[in-house]
Amino acid sequence: MNERNRYKVPARQWAKWPEIARWVFNSTFSEMARQPEWFLPPGAVAPPKKQWRVTAWNAAFTAASRCKGWLNWMAEGGEGSK
Repeated sequence: MNERNRYKVPARQWAKWPEIARWVFNSTFSEMARQPEWFLPPGAVAPPKKQWRVTAWNAAFTAASRCKGWLNWMAEGGEGSK
């Protein structure tokens, strides 16, 4: 894997994330930015592209940030360890 910082995550944050979190960010942002209709209720009008990209970036950042917590949880034994 060796994910590169394609979507302008601050360098300090990018360096803190494990490789899987970087992959989660890149793949989540890429899919959300390309396909807003997958994430909106049926019949909803997609927001302007720039606005949607901010939403996609924030969702990807949140998902990637949770990876570290998940990895720690798994290292402690998973279910019921917290």
